[in-house]
Amino acid sequence: MDIRIKGEMDGIEAAEVIRNQFGIPVIFSTAYLDQERIERAKITMPFGYVLKPIQERDLKVTLEMALYVAEFDCERKKVAEALKESEAQKRAILNGISTNIAFVDENLEILWANETAAESVKKTPEEIIGKRCYELWADPEKICENCPTVKAFQTKKSEHTIMHTPDGRIWDEVGEPVFDSEGNVLGVVEIAQDITELKKVEESLKKSEKKYRDLVDLLPTGMFEIDESGILLFANRAFLTMFGCDKSDLNSNFDIFQLIAPEDREMAKSNSIKVKDGVRFGGSKYMAMNKSGTRFPITIHSSYIRSENRNTQMGVVIDISTSEQVEKMER
Repeated sequence: MDIRIKGEMDGIEAAEVIRNQFGIPVIFSTAYLDQERIERAKITMPFGYVLKPIQERDLKVTLEMALYVAEFDCERKKVAEALKESEAQKRAILNGISTNIAFVDENLEILWANETAAESVKKTPEEIIGKRCYELWADPEKICENCPTVKAFQTKKSEHTIMHTPDGRIWDEVGEPVFDSEGNVLGVVEIAQDITELKKVEESLKKSEKKYRDLVDLLPTGMFEIDESGILLFANRAFLTMFGCDKSDLNSNFDIFQLIAPEDREMAKSNSIKVKDGVRFGGSKYMAMNKSGTRFPITIHSSYIRSENRNTQMGVVIDISTSEQVEKMER
């Protein structure tokens, strides 16, 4: 492109239009290369200059260099565009997650964070960049005790803990180290889930369960709960009294089938499996045996309880020895 051409635009202006609209590399040719033209030409980012009179050798070398630089520039743009797209995808994914995610350096300064993390402290992601994480979510004067992020920098492995912050919130937090190609820790990804409401629900359920247990403990009928292998998990006061047991048996992997007489034990185990499979019994009669060896007849009514944490079997035990004695007397 000759710098001096006819028309409203000179070669420099024309080169700028060609580059911006079509991305075609431009080489300037001119007999005049003063400082002012050089500065104007720089703006268009030309791929070279050829001074008049043009020498074939100079033109060939300049063209080869221009084509090489143009190819390199094209690849650079593709990489930059791909990185930009990748960054946009990463940002969209991170902002779509309802968990606090932040990347911090060894000084615990935030390098980036998703919108959820920023919103949890009523700020934008840009506003928390450069802040230390504990300044935003905990005591601004000191690093959190048992901080999983600090531990992750020290151990170079994933660390997890439950954090309680001064504002009363409870966090399930993980520190996940990120490494470079040589195994050095670049930073740690902090992943924190606000579990305050969940803990409140759990506490409410515990209180509700305690009230239920206390009520059941007052019933005159024996009641129990066992796991799938028959280990006694809960028994009310009437059950413990009936079989001569105490509360310590509930913490010693006590097998409830030990309380069934040997001749009925296998039948009791078989019926327990059937209950698990959905079979309903009106009441199963067995010969029981308390811890001192005294034998007495009982009836058990039980049902299978399925839950997310564990599956159990709950039942009612009735001592029918008195009713059998009455029947014998009536006969």
